[in-house]
Amino acid sequence: MISNEDVFEKQLLSEGWLNYSQYANLDKIKLNLQSLKYFINEEKTLEKYCTEKYFKHVLSKKDLSKSKNAKTLCRTGIPCKYIREFLLKLYNLDCNEEAFKNKHSIIFRERDPKQLGDFVPYFTEHDSLTESLPVDFLNTEGIQALKEILWLLNSTVPLIEYSPMIIKITSLFLIFCNKIETYYIMNSLLEINYNMEQTFKIRWHFRFTFVDNMKIISSIKEAIREISGKSGKETFDHFDKINFPSEKLYEDMVFGFFLNYLNFEGITRLLAFYMMEGVKSLYRLCYAIIKTHKTLILNLKSPDDVIKTIRAKTKEITDITKLFNIAYSFKLTRYNNKYEFQKMTNNNGMLHKNSFHLPSFNKKSNILKEGDISELWSKLPVNLKIKDANLIYYTGEDGYSLSTIYSLTDKYVFESDVMFLIETLDDEVFGGIMSRMFKLTNGKYDRPLQSFCVSVRPYVKIYEQNKSCDDIIYCDSQCFMFGGGPKGPAIRVEKDLNSGYTYSENGFDAPCLVKNKDGEFRIKNLEIFILN
Repeated sequence: MISNEDVFEKQLLSEGWLNYSQYANLDKIKLNLQSLKYFINEEKTLEKYCTEKYFKHVLSKKDLSKSKNAKTLCRTGIPCKYIREFLLKLYNLDCNEEAFKNKHSIIFRERDPKQLGDFVPYFTEHDSLTESLPVDFLNTEGIQALKEILWLLNSTVPLIEYSPMIIKITSLFLIFCNKIETYYIMNSLLEINYNMEQTFKIRWHFRFTFVDNMKIISSIKEAIREISGKSGKETFDHFDKINFPSEKLYEDMVFGFFLNYLNFEGITRLLAFYMMEGVKSLYRLCYAIIKTHKTLILNLKSPDDVIKTIRAKTKEITDITKLFNIAYSFKLTRYNNKYEFQKMTNNNGMLHKNSFHLPSFNKKSNILKEGDISELWSKLPVNLKIKDANLIYYTGEDGYSLSTIYSLTDKYVFESDVMFLIETLDDEVFGGIMSRMFKLTNGKYDRPLQSFCVSVRPYVKIYEQNKSCDDIIYCDSQCFMFGGGPKGPAIRVEKDLNSGYTYSENGFDAPCLVKNKDGEFRIKNLEIFILN
């Protein structure tokens, strides 16, 4: 007897999207299905309404985004095996493999992307991909492809401050499309959303600042309160009664629909709907969930129960078609005009906390590994994280002498952004960044305009200068010291560049930077970079 699981595997492998993408993790998908039997039956039902002949007819139209048949098809539901073809046709993409390879080469500059670690542009407030994307349906190869695409997309709109939907949507495309196709679809979406002079009503897909994203939440809340009739008003009144801020629920829904609200059947249905109708689909689905769970909501007693209860009950919905039919019934016509003012905040010339690129180096660092570079640059201050690094001193080539450093750095502008890194014999890496060159300080400490103490290994952390400390850099013929404190500096290096000390209670409030309890370390390598 053939099991449901065998049918599922056969359907995906022989008929479905896995002909085109090797990135889907079937085990993760199975865990997010209502049941294998339900999924298979849903797909067969969709195929009755969307036959191959009808699907080809719909795709024959020149501009799919304006096709009423295509819109109806999205609302009815597109079988998984047709989603890839629909996405590519929707944007009429020429997925030029050679151009992709050239772009890849320019961005990664002969680096192996697998060595970059998890520190890529996330377009969110989080520092790791796991935090930004807690739920995905990708295998190991798919996660790696996702990281590479995020770096490539970062160069399309390099000043994106906050756009968490980018990561989620990209990860879903990789279930259906290969890496190159996914890049071109996302690249097209970002360029359209970034470059258009005015919004197409409220049919855009991405916003690129925190403020613009929060406009979505506030406008959804207002839309449901004003035009959802009695259901909307009663639920709002109840939220007020139990002291629950309803905007928290809408924020959780908007940024969670593609993660932890819907099962896999619902996510695939929403993906096509979202691509066709943009953010309007999120307005509609919020309304559908509020209407579906009205009785449940009115029985909630504690504000702490609202989000977790609605998440769980939405995930349990078995009739996805009914949920989406409710969503389509939400009349947004006059909100198209009312929210036409929601144009993107102008990012020109602005530097945001998440704007950084993979820096280029004039020479390969002998201390920094690829993962160190991406993680360190992700944590640098905004005015530094967009800079490249020129290696001007390396002990392996220039010798172990402090006087050599002073004579070499005399060639450079005094007020340069400088980074020095020390690698110890115990594989610890730390150093500092300052807005001045290494030059003699005439027997006293100097305070650059900007300075940071840096730990790279065993962990990456930036320590800011203590505002009450003026003793930052001291240079004489015997040693240099960085970040003076009551016990000693954060870093002291002797004139022969073979040894040094690190102390806590320093000018950066950094801990002792080595495992040795007395703070002494032996130097293996020392490098100095100009950041420009």
